[in-house]
Amino acid sequence: MVPVLKTFISKVRKDQDNILELANFKQKIVSVSPAFQWAQDLDSIALSIKFAHRLDSPSCIDIFDQNVTITDTNLTISCMCKKYNSREVSGSFKSDYSVFKYVMNHELYEAINATESYYEFQSAGRLYVNLTKSEKQKRWRRLLKSEERPDNMRIWYELYDTIGDLEDHTTFETDDAFEDLVHIESPRKRRKKPKKRKRKKKGQDVHEDL
Repeated sequence: MVPVLKTFISKVRKDQDNILELANFKQKIVSVSPAFQWAQDLDSIALSIKFAHRLDSPSCIDIFDQNVTITDTNLTISCMCKKYNSREVSGSFKSDYSVFKYVMNHELYEAINATESYYEFQSAGRLYVNLTKSEKQKRWRRLLKSEERPDNMRIWYELYDTIGDLEDHTTFETDDAFEDLVHIESPRKRRKKPKKRKRKKKGQDVHEDL
Protein backbone atom coordinates (compact mmCIF):
# COMPACT_ATOMS: atom_id res chain seq x y z
CA MET A 1 0.00 0.00 0.00
CA VAL A 2 1.23 3.49 -0.83
CA PRO A 3 2.67 5.18 2.32
CA VAL A 4 0.59 8.32 1.72
CA LEU A 5 -2.59 6.23 1.57
CA LYS A 6 -1.63 4.42 4.77
CA THR A 7 -1.16 7.73 6.54
CA PHE A 8 -4.54 8.98 5.29
CA ILE A 9 -6.37 5.82 6.41
CA SER A 10 -4.69 5.99 9.82
CA LYS A 11 -5.79 9.62 10.24
CA VAL A 12 -9.39 8.80 9.25
CA ARG A 13 -9.51 5.93 11.76
CA LYS A 14 -8.12 8.16 14.51
CA ASP A 15 -10.74 10.84 13.78
CA GLN A 16 -13.49 8.22 13.84
CA ASP A 17 -12.26 6.90 17.20
CA ASN A 18 -12.23 10.42 18.62
CA ILE A 19 -15.77 11.11 17.42
CA LEU A 20 -17.07 7.83 18.86
CA GLU A 21 -15.32 8.56 22.13
CA LEU A 22 -16.94 11.99 22.27
CA ALA A 23 -20.37 10.43 21.71
CA ASN A 24 -19.91 8.61 25.02
CA PHE A 25 -18.24 11.52 26.76
CA LYS A 26 -20.50 12.85 29.51
CA GLN A 27 -18.57 16.03 30.34
CA LYS A 28 -19.81 19.22 28.73
CA ILE A 29 -17.83 20.33 25.69
CA VAL A 30 -16.55 23.88 26.13
CA SER A 31 -16.82 26.21 23.14
CA VAL A 32 -13.86 28.60 22.77
CA SER A 33 -12.91 31.28 20.26
CA PRO A 34 -9.30 30.74 19.07
CA ALA A 35 -6.75 33.53 19.37
CA PHE A 36 -5.35 34.92 16.14
CA GLN A 37 -3.22 37.65 14.62
CA TRP A 38 -3.37 39.19 11.16
CA ALA A 39 -1.40 41.28 8.70
CA GLN A 40 -1.96 42.57 5.20
CA ASP A 41 -0.13 43.71 2.12
CA LEU A 42 -1.81 45.39 -0.84
CA ASP A 43 -3.07 42.10 -2.35
CA SER A 44 -3.75 39.67 0.50
CA ILE A 45 -4.55 39.07 4.16
CA ALA A 46 -2.51 36.65 6.29
CA LEU A 47 -3.81 35.12 9.53
CA SER A 48 -2.06 32.96 12.10
CA ILE A 49 -4.67 31.17 14.22
CA LYS A 50 -3.70 29.49 17.48
CA PHE A 51 -5.98 26.93 19.08
CA ALA A 52 -5.83 28.56 22.49
CA HIS A 53 -7.90 31.25 24.19
CA ARG A 54 -4.91 33.65 24.18
CA LEU A 55 -1.82 34.01 22.02
CA ASP A 56 0.43 33.70 25.06
CA SER A 57 -1.26 30.48 26.26
CA PRO A 58 -0.20 26.93 25.28
CA SER A 59 -2.03 25.74 22.19
CA CYS A 60 -4.08 22.55 22.00
CA ILE A 61 -2.09 20.02 19.96
CA ASP A 62 -4.49 17.06 19.87
CA ILE A 63 -7.03 18.47 17.40
CA PHE A 64 -9.44 16.63 15.12
CA ASP A 65 -12.62 17.09 13.09
CA GLN A 66 -11.18 20.27 11.54
CA ASN A 67 -13.36 22.33 9.21
CA VAL A 68 -12.40 25.50 7.35
CA THR A 69 -14.82 27.35 5.06
CA ILE A 70 -13.72 30.37 3.05
CA THR A 71 -16.33 32.32 1.09
CA ASP A 72 -16.12 35.69 -0.64
CA THR A 73 -17.30 37.44 2.53
CA ASN A 74 -16.73 35.08 5.48
CA LEU A 75 -14.11 32.96 7.22
CA THR A 76 -15.45 30.07 9.31
CA ILE A 77 -13.27 27.66 11.29
CA SER A 78 -14.11 24.89 13.74
CA CYS A 79 -12.22 21.99 15.26
CA MET A 80 -12.36 19.70 18.28
CA CYS A 81 -9.53 19.41 20.79
CA LYS A 82 -8.60 17.23 23.75
CA LYS A 83 -6.45 18.66 26.54
CA TYR A 84 -4.99 16.07 28.86
CA ASN A 85 -4.29 16.64 32.53
CA SER A 86 -3.27 14.53 35.54
CA ARG A 87 -4.41 14.92 39.11
CA GLU A 88 -3.64 13.10 42.33
CA VAL A 89 -6.46 11.00 43.79
CA SER A 90 -5.94 8.96 46.98
CA GLY A 91 -2.17 8.96 46.62
CA SER A 92 -2.15 7.98 42.94
CA PHE A 93 -2.23 10.04 39.77
CA LYS A 94 -5.29 9.85 37.59
CA SER A 95 -5.24 11.11 33.99
CA ASP A 96 -8.24 12.58 32.28
CA TYR A 97 -8.92 15.21 29.66
CA SER A 98 -11.13 18.12 28.81
CA VAL A 99 -12.79 18.62 25.45
CA PHE A 100 -12.89 21.99 23.71
CA LYS A 101 -14.53 23.08 20.51
CA TYR A 102 -12.75 26.00 18.86
CA VAL A 103 -15.12 28.06 16.73
CA MET A 104 -14.41 31.16 14.65
CA ASN A 105 -16.91 32.80 12.30
CA HIS A 106 -16.22 36.31 11.02
CA GLU A 107 -17.55 38.48 8.22
CA LEU A 108 -14.64 40.19 6.50
CA TYR A 109 -14.28 43.93 6.01
CA GLU A 110 -14.33 43.64 2.21
CA ALA A 111 -14.76 40.90 -0.38
CA ILE A 112 -12.05 38.34 -1.13
CA ASN A 113 -11.40 35.83 -3.88
CA ALA A 114 -12.28 32.53 -2.19
CA THR A 115 -10.90 30.45 -5.07
CA GLU A 116 -7.42 31.94 -4.80
CA SER A 117 -7.39 31.89 -0.97
CA TYR A 118 -5.96 28.92 0.91
CA TYR A 119 -5.15 27.54 4.36
CA GLU A 120 -2.71 25.11 5.97
CA PHE A 121 -2.78 23.34 9.35
CA GLN A 122 0.62 23.65 10.99
CA SER A 123 2.38 22.00 13.90
CA ALA A 124 1.91 23.01 17.53
CA GLY A 125 -1.83 23.58 17.18
CA ARG A 126 -1.78 26.39 14.63
CA LEU A 127 -3.53 27.23 11.37
CA TYR A 128 -2.27 29.56 8.64
CA VAL A 129 -4.82 31.26 6.37
CA ASN A 130 -4.08 33.43 3.33
CA LEU A 131 -6.98 35.43 1.87
CA THR A 132 -6.64 37.02 -1.57
CA LYS A 133 -8.31 40.40 -1.87
CA SER A 134 -10.87 40.82 -4.66
CA GLU A 135 -9.72 44.36 -5.21
CA LYS A 136 -5.93 44.33 -5.47
CA GLN A 137 -3.52 47.10 -4.59
CA LYS A 138 -5.76 48.32 -1.80
CA ARG A 139 -5.39 48.66 1.96
CA TRP A 140 -8.16 47.51 4.28
CA ARG A 141 -9.06 49.83 7.15
CA ARG A 142 -9.57 46.80 9.40
CA LEU A 143 -9.98 43.03 9.10
CA LEU A 144 -13.59 42.49 10.12
CA LYS A 145 -16.87 44.01 8.97
CA SER A 146 -17.96 44.55 12.55
CA GLU A 147 -16.37 47.46 14.39
CA GLU A 148 -16.45 45.38 17.57
CA ARG A 149 -13.00 43.81 17.75
CA PRO A 150 -12.54 40.36 19.38
CA ASP A 151 -10.46 40.46 22.56
CA ASN A 152 -8.10 37.75 21.30
CA MET A 153 -7.32 39.38 17.93
CA ARG A 154 -3.93 41.04 17.45
CA ILE A 155 -1.92 42.69 14.70
CA TRP A 156 0.76 40.35 13.33
CA TYR A 157 3.68 42.74 13.68
CA GLU A 158 6.34 40.04 13.22
CA LEU A 159 5.10 39.37 9.70
CA TYR A 160 5.24 43.05 8.86
CA ASP A 161 8.94 42.96 9.69
CA THR A 162 9.40 40.59 6.75
CA ILE A 163 7.03 42.51 4.45
CA GLY A 164 8.67 45.87 4.93
CA ASP A 165 7.69 49.22 6.38
CA LEU A 166 4.35 48.95 8.19
CA GLU A 167 3.21 52.37 7.04
CA ASP A 168 3.76 51.44 3.41
CA HIS A 169 1.40 48.48 3.53
CA THR A 170 -1.59 49.15 5.72
CA THR A 171 -3.96 51.45 7.49
CA PHE A 172 -5.51 49.53 10.35
CA GLU A 173 -6.92 49.72 13.82
CA THR A 174 -3.96 49.75 16.16
CA ASP A 175 -3.17 46.95 18.56
CA ASP A 176 -4.15 47.50 22.18
CA ALA A 177 -0.66 46.42 23.27
CA PHE A 178 0.23 50.07 22.71
CA GLU A 179 -2.99 51.92 23.51
CA ASP A 180 -6.76 51.59 23.27
CA LEU A 181 -8.13 50.66 19.87
CA VAL A 182 -8.46 53.66 17.58
CA HIS A 183 -9.44 54.17 13.97
CA ILE A 184 -6.88 55.45 11.53
CA GLU A 185 -8.62 56.81 8.46
CA SER A 186 -5.48 57.51 6.45
CA PRO A 187 -1.83 56.42 6.54
CA ARG A 188 0.37 58.16 9.03
CA LYS A 189 2.46 60.91 7.51
CA ARG A 190 6.15 60.37 7.44
CA ARG A 191 8.45 62.90 8.96
CA LYS A 192 10.31 64.80 6.34
CA LYS A 193 14.01 64.30 6.55
CA PRO A 194 16.06 67.50 6.59
CA LYS A 195 17.68 68.20 3.30
CA LYS A 196 21.38 67.76 3.25
CA ARG A 197 23.27 70.90 2.37
CA LYS A 198 25.50 70.56 -0.62
CA ARG A 199 29.07 71.19 0.16
CA LYS A 200 30.61 73.94 -1.89
CA LYS A 201 33.62 73.00 -3.85
CA LYS A 202 36.82 74.58 -2.75
CA GLY A 203 37.25 77.92 -4.45
CA GLN A 204 33.67 77.93 -5.81
CA ASP A 205 32.82 81.35 -4.30
CA VAL A 206 36.26 82.86 -4.72
CA HIS A 207 36.41 85.55 -7.41
CA GLU A 208 39.71 86.76 -8.64
CA ASP A 209 40.03 90.42 -9.59
CA LEU A 210 41.34 90.70 -13.09
